[in-house]
Amino acid sequence: MMSSSPNTYLQANGESCRFSVNMPRPNPVGCLHAFELNEIHLSLLRSGVQASSTYATEVRCQNELSGFGYVKDYDTIVRLGSNGSETRFALEYERTPKAAQYYEELAKSLAQERLVRYVLYLIPSCHLLNYVSCHFARSAGRACFGLTRDWQSSPMDTPVTTPGSYAPTLPRIPAPTPE
Repeated sequence: MMSSSPNTYLQANGESCRFSVNMPRPNPVGCLHAFELNEIHLSLLRSGVQASSTYATEVRCQNELSGFGYVKDYDTIVRLGSNGSETRFALEYERTPKAAQYYEELAKSLAQERLVRYVLYLIPSCHLLNYVSCHFARSAGRACFGLTRDWQSSPMDTPVTTPGSYAPTLPRIPAPTPE
């Protein structure tokens, strides 16, 4: 049963929201983002893939309280393990568009990222995916983009694209390799 506020429910189940429990009217956009991101997490768990995640709150803490943070407060850091090897990537759920300048500055900063191999942007529509991905030409190949619905049906078979990649056969999420 759901508690009186979606925020309280999510926090009680280990998920963070970007608004306070004490706010009289929670931000509905932040709440929707949190619910949909939770569904993305559950898709990975249901797939049976050997994986673990570091959620946004922990990522923010590491960025603010340590000397070895990520270049961005990512929604999730995903670790996939197989046969004694592990690969790690950041996962961002981009449900609404932001200004072009935001994405262009982010793309530049991704070239400096040292803690994850790449950032997977999951996006709910083809139109938004095209808009967001066109701003990442300067990401040094560190950003890839996929549709949320593909991830939710089969995370490890999600077709992904990179900026400038318009081939009919899209690359897949890289399999774990020893680092």
